[in-house]
Amino acid sequence: MTDSICPSGWHIPTDEEFTELTDFLGGDAGGKMKETGNAHWTGVNIDNSSNSSGFTALPGGYRYPGGFYYMETHGWWWSSSESGSYSWSRGLFGGHTQVGREVANINKGFSARCVRDYVDDCGVTNGDNSTCLDNCGVINGDNSTCSLEDDCGVLNGDNSTCLDDCGVP
Repeated sequence: MTDSICPSGWHIPTDEEFTELTDFLGGDAGGKMKETGNAHWTGVNIDNSSNSSGFTALPGGYRYPGGFYYMETHGWWWSSSESGSYSWSRGLFGGHTQVGREVANINKGFSARCVRDYVDDCGVTNGDNSTCLDNCGVINGDNSTCSLEDDCGVLNGDNSTCLDDCGVP
């Protein structure tokens, strides 16, 4: 999935970003993501969709060689996480609150959702803070908060307290 389909400052979410969203929403994540009511979803909206996330998912089905399918009952969205001719996707379904996850051949036609870029605490666009963690896991840290013992057993020591005359611990 190419990011060139999104405007500047936006991107197609990764599989990990979709997982972060659904984990944050917890149980019934699909219901929290779907538009309320039956204006676009066919049939009775028996799953009590709340759209409490503000995602306002609409059904769009998908295109596959030979036609379009489930246009009013399913919604599928691409992630930017590709592997060869496949990419991870997420799906929502009328009457259900679960979120589907599948790796699909990119010749399918799913919807695309652009999300705003962000800058992590390390200054990396769409980063995960991993580039500036110290050995203690602290962002932009100086290793002073972790319990690292030297060879002499001294917390944050430099081995100087147990060196012999030859400098050996």
